[in-house]
Amino acid sequence: MVIFPADRLRNLTFGVLAVSGLGLVSTGFNPYNLRPTVHLLSAGTCFFCGAVGVLLLGGMLRHARRPYWGVAGIACGVTSIVSATLTALRPDPGVQGLFERIAAWPSVVWIIWTGAFILVFTRRAAHSIRDSQ
Repeated sequence: MVIFPADRLRNLTFGVLAVSGLGLVSTGFNPYNLRPTVHLLSAGTCFFCGAVGVLLLGGMLRHARRPYWGVAGIACGVTSIVSATLTALRPDPGVQGLFERIAAWPSVVWIIWTGAFILVFTRRAAHSIRDSQ
């Protein structure tokens, strides 16, 4: 059983998530106190691409017999996009850290749980195929 059919949407989704990962790595290699411009561009890439990837992945799961899981992903993606936008528009240091965390954590937690879910789902499917042979 295939969770995600091979199509352009799946490729786009995982491509956007990969770009988000590259943004995360670049953010770590470019600390704010040394290279603030590169750090901010990398963090923005990480936040926005990660949120869009979670939004798309949630939409795919919503249509793959996992509607509640998909809706949760869509909600996390929208929350992250709104918070990342507020982070970019509101440079006030008193609230920027809060918006950064709200932009990052819902999508990160959801993607971790989704990875665990897919792992369990594919193992169960593999065991049921093996037991039927």
